[in-house]
Amino acid sequence: MSDRIVPALIPDVRPTRTERRHGRPTAAPDLAQVLAVPSTATWTYAIARVDRSGRVSEQSIVDALGWTVDEALSLTTVGVGAGSYRRAADGWYHLTPRREIRIPSAMRTRCGIAKGDRLMLAACAERDTLVIYTMSELDRLLSPHHEAAQPGGRP
Repeated sequence: MSDRIVPALIPDVRPTRTERRHGRPTAAPDLAQVLAVPSTATWTYAIARVDRSGRVSEQSIVDALGWTVDEALSLTTVGVGAGSYRRAADGWYHLTPRREIRIPSAMRTRCGIAKGDRLMLAACAERDTLVIYTMSELDRLLSPHHEAAQPGGRP
Protein backbone atom coordinates (compact mmCIF):
# COMPACT_ATOMS: atom_id res chain seq x y z
CA MET A 1 0.00 0.00 0.00
CA SER A 2 1.43 3.37 -0.94
CA ASP A 3 1.31 6.38 1.37
CA ARG A 4 -0.71 9.31 0.22
CA ILE A 5 -1.91 12.56 1.72
CA VAL A 6 -5.58 12.69 2.58
CA PRO A 7 -6.73 16.30 1.97
CA ALA A 8 -9.46 16.15 4.62
CA LEU A 9 -6.83 15.56 7.32
CA ILE A 10 -4.68 18.56 6.40
CA PRO A 11 -5.90 21.60 8.35
CA ASP A 12 -6.87 24.70 6.43
CA VAL A 13 -4.61 27.52 7.65
CA ARG A 14 -5.71 30.10 5.11
CA PRO A 15 -6.49 33.46 6.66
CA THR A 16 -10.10 34.43 7.22
CA ARG A 17 -11.69 36.98 4.95
CA THR A 18 -10.79 39.79 7.36
CA GLU A 19 -7.18 38.61 7.47
CA ARG A 20 -6.76 38.45 3.69
CA ARG A 21 -5.13 41.27 1.84
CA HIS A 22 -6.20 42.07 -1.72
CA GLY A 23 -3.89 40.56 -4.30
CA ARG A 24 -2.48 37.98 -1.91
CA PRO A 25 -2.36 34.30 -2.92
CA THR A 26 -5.14 32.10 -1.56
CA ALA A 27 -3.38 28.73 -1.25
CA ALA A 28 -2.51 27.49 2.23
CA PRO A 29 1.20 27.39 3.08
CA ASP A 30 2.92 24.01 2.92
CA LEU A 31 3.65 22.19 6.13
CA ALA A 32 7.39 22.21 6.75
CA GLN A 33 9.94 21.75 9.45
CA VAL A 34 11.63 24.80 10.95
CA LEU A 35 14.94 25.29 9.19
CA ALA A 36 18.01 24.31 11.17
CA VAL A 37 19.66 27.37 12.61
CA PRO A 38 23.44 27.58 12.97
CA SER A 39 24.64 27.19 16.54
CA THR A 40 25.98 30.75 16.44
CA ALA A 41 22.46 32.17 16.09
CA THR A 42 21.18 34.26 18.98
CA TRP A 43 17.66 33.60 20.23
CA THR A 44 15.40 35.80 22.32
CA TYR A 45 12.73 34.03 24.40
CA ALA A 46 9.52 35.11 26.09
CA ILE A 47 6.42 33.52 27.57
CA ALA A 48 3.16 35.28 26.71
CA ARG A 49 -0.59 34.66 27.00
CA VAL A 50 -3.05 34.42 24.13
CA ASP A 51 -6.09 36.70 24.29
CA ARG A 52 -9.61 35.67 23.20
CA SER A 53 -8.96 36.80 19.62
CA GLY A 54 -5.72 34.86 19.25
CA ARG A 55 -3.43 37.84 19.75
CA VAL A 56 -0.16 37.65 21.65
CA SER A 57 1.35 40.88 22.90
CA GLU A 58 5.07 40.59 23.60
CA GLN A 59 6.95 43.68 22.48
CA SER A 60 10.42 42.39 23.40
CA ILE A 61 10.08 39.67 20.75
CA VAL A 62 8.76 42.03 18.07
CA ASP A 63 11.52 44.52 18.92
CA ALA A 64 14.20 41.80 18.71
CA LEU A 65 13.00 40.91 15.19
CA GLY A 66 12.58 44.53 14.09
CA TRP A 67 9.20 43.78 12.51
CA THR A 68 6.71 46.56 11.76
CA VAL A 69 2.95 46.48 11.18
CA ASP A 70 3.45 47.09 7.43
CA GLU A 71 5.55 43.98 6.79
CA ALA A 72 4.00 40.79 5.45
CA LEU A 73 4.66 37.55 7.32
CA SER A 74 4.26 33.92 6.32
CA LEU A 75 3.12 31.25 8.78
CA THR A 76 4.09 27.60 8.74
CA THR A 77 2.66 25.13 11.23
CA VAL A 78 5.07 22.49 12.49
CA GLY A 79 3.45 19.40 13.95
CA VAL A 80 0.62 19.97 16.39
CA GLY A 81 2.35 22.19 18.92
CA ALA A 82 4.46 24.72 17.06
CA GLY A 83 4.44 27.22 14.24
CA SER A 84 6.84 29.72 12.75
CA TYR A 85 6.46 33.18 11.26
CA ARG A 86 8.93 34.67 8.81
CA ARG A 87 9.04 37.96 6.99
CA ALA A 88 7.87 37.28 3.41
CA ALA A 89 6.95 39.66 0.61
CA ASP A 90 3.98 37.48 -0.35
CA GLY A 91 2.89 36.67 3.22
CA TRP A 92 -0.73 36.83 4.31
CA TYR A 93 -0.23 37.87 7.88
CA HIS A 94 0.69 41.15 9.55
CA LEU A 95 1.17 42.34 13.08
CA THR A 96 -1.88 44.08 14.50
CA PRO A 97 -1.83 47.91 14.63
CA ARG A 98 -0.66 47.52 18.26
CA ARG A 99 2.25 45.30 17.08
CA GLU A 100 0.70 42.11 18.45
CA ILE A 101 1.22 38.69 16.88
CA ARG A 102 -2.04 37.27 15.57
CA ILE A 103 -2.43 33.49 15.62
CA PRO A 104 -5.13 32.41 13.15
CA SER A 105 -8.05 30.33 14.45
CA ALA A 106 -7.09 27.33 12.28
CA MET A 107 -3.67 27.17 13.94
CA ARG A 108 -5.18 27.69 17.41
CA THR A 109 -7.58 24.82 16.76
CA ARG A 110 -4.89 22.53 15.37
CA CYS A 111 -2.51 23.22 18.26
CA GLY A 112 -5.20 23.24 20.97
CA ILE A 113 -4.49 26.87 21.89
CA ALA A 114 -7.25 28.50 23.96
CA LYS A 115 -7.80 31.94 25.46
CA GLY A 116 -5.37 32.51 28.32
CA ASP A 117 -2.94 29.77 27.30
CA ARG A 118 0.73 30.58 27.65
CA LEU A 119 3.06 30.16 24.69
CA MET A 120 6.82 30.26 24.45
CA LEU A 121 8.02 32.65 21.76
CA ALA A 122 11.51 32.19 20.34
CA ALA A 123 12.86 34.88 18.00
CA CYS A 124 15.99 34.70 15.87
CA ALA A 125 16.81 37.98 14.14
CA GLU A 126 19.58 36.37 12.03
CA ARG A 127 16.98 34.04 10.47
CA ASP A 128 14.18 36.62 10.64
CA THR A 129 12.07 33.92 12.30
CA LEU A 130 9.65 33.67 15.20
CA VAL A 131 8.83 30.18 16.48
CA ILE A 132 5.80 29.69 18.73
CA TYR A 133 5.57 26.65 21.03
CA THR A 134 2.61 25.51 23.10
CA MET A 135 3.44 24.53 26.67
CA SER A 136 2.59 20.89 25.91
CA GLU A 137 5.04 20.89 22.98
CA LEU A 138 7.69 22.54 25.13
CA ASP A 139 7.12 19.89 27.80
CA ARG A 140 7.45 17.12 25.19
CA LEU A 141 10.73 18.59 23.91
CA LEU A 142 12.26 19.19 27.35
CA SER A 143 11.09 16.12 29.29
CA PRO A 144 14.01 13.91 28.18
CA HIS A 145 16.46 16.57 29.42
CA HIS A 146 14.67 16.86 32.77
CA GLU A 147 14.66 13.06 33.20
CA ALA A 148 18.39 12.88 32.40
CA ALA A 149 19.11 15.55 35.04
CA GLN A 150 17.41 13.52 37.81
CA PRO A 151 19.55 11.27 40.02
CA GLY A 152 19.55 7.87 38.36
CA GLY A 153 18.17 9.40 35.18
CA ARG A 154 19.29 8.52 31.68
CA PRO A 155 22.71 9.85 30.64
